[in-house]
Amino acid sequence: MSPLALSAPVDFFMTEFEPLFATKRMAAELVSTRHETHDTTTFVLRPSIHWQAFVPGQYVAIEVDIAGVRYRRNYSISSSVRMFEEQSLISITVKRVEGGIVSNYLADHLELDGLLHISEAQGSFIMDPIINSEETAIENAVAPVFVAAGSGITPIMAMIESMAQSSTLNKATLIYAARSKDDVIFEQRLMELKAAYPDFVMITHFATEASGHLNQQCLVDYCPDLANRAVYTCGAEGFMSTVRAASKALGVDIAAIKSESFGVPRKQDTLANLAQLRSMSGRNEVNVTLSKTQQTLNASGEKTLLEIAEEAGLKPKFGCRMGVCHECKCTKSSGQVVNALTGELVSEEQTQIQACISIPVGDVAIENW
Repeated sequence: MSPLALSAPVDFFMTEFEPLFATKRMAAELVSTRHETHDTTTFVLRPSIHWQAFVPGQYVAIEVDIAGVRYRRNYSISSSVRMFEEQSLISITVKRVEGGIVSNYLADHLELDGLLHISEAQGSFIMDPIINSEETAIENAVAPVFVAAGSGITPIMAMIESMAQSSTLNKATLIYAARSKDDVIFEQRLMELKAAYPDFVMITHFATEASGHLNQQCLVDYCPDLANRAVYTCGAEGFMSTVRAASKALGVDIAAIKSESFGVPRKQDTLANLAQLRSMSGRNEVNVTLSKTQQTLNASGEKTLLEIAEEAGLKPKFGCRMGVCHECKCTKSSGQVVNALTGELVSEEQTQIQACISIPVGDVAIENW
C-alpha cells in the first residue's frame, strides 16, 4: 500500500485521538484566557503543528460541537506574528453576544487544555507591506489610520502589534469608537504601546449626546491629513460604510480604504433591494426547506443560504465564500434569492445558485441539502 493510501486513515486516527497532529481538520489547544472587558475575553491558543503562519488582519474559522450540533464562526487573530513565531501561539478575542451560541459557549464552557477546531488563516484585510517593514525606507510610505468600533479592534490590534514589532508604530493613528471607557478592548496594552511609541496617535471616541457617533467631521478633527493616509476600518457594517463614505468624501484614494468582511460584503443597493422585496411580501422572516435532510430553517435579516445553514449546525460544501469558486453551488427547487454581490433578483427559473452569495427573499427550498 502506498504512503498516499495510508494518509486518509492515519489522518482520521489523528483527528480522533491526537487532534493537534491532524492535517485536515486541525485543532488548537486553549493555553490561557485574559479578560479584556466585562464581556470580552482573549483566548490564547496553540494550533496544530501543521497550522501555517498568518498575516496580521486575517481571521480563522472556529468549529465547536455544542449539544451534538457543529457550529462554525469566524474570529480575527488579535495577537502578534512574533508570538506565533517564538511561542507557536495565537490569540482570538471574542465579545459575548446576547443570544450568541458560540460566543457564550466559549466564554462559559471552554476550559484550559480544551480543544477547538480551526481553519488556516483567511482573509484579505491586510496592510500594505511597505507600511509595516523595518527593512524598507518608508519616509514616503502612506501612513495608516486605523478606524475601529467595538470588537472591530481585534484584527487591527494584530496590525498594531506588527507595526510595534517592526518599530514603525510611530507613523500610525488609531481612532477607536466605543460605548464607554469600560468597553475599550485592549486598553492596557494600547496604553503600553502609546508609552513606548509617543508619536503613535491614539484617540478614543465615546458616543455621547454631545459627541454623537463617529462621523465625517470627527475624522477631520481627529486626523486632519486623512486625505494623505491609508484607512483600515473594522466594525459593524453600518460603521464601516460610514467610514468608507466619509474617507472617500475627504479625498482618500478609494484603493487606500480597506475594510474587514468575513464573507460577502453587502452593497447598500443590495440591502435596499432586499428590504423592498421583503416589504412587498409583508414579512421579514423566511423559511428555508432542505429536501434531502427534511429540515426547515427559519431565518431573518440579510444572511446568505450558506450562513443560514451553518448557523443551524449544518456543513454544506463551500470554498471561497466570495462567489468566485462555485464550490457551494446548490439546487434551488422553489423560491427566489438576491445576489449579495450585485443586488439583483435571481430569476425564479434559475435552479443552480451559489449558497455563499444568495440571500433568500421569501421561502426557498433547496433540493440537494
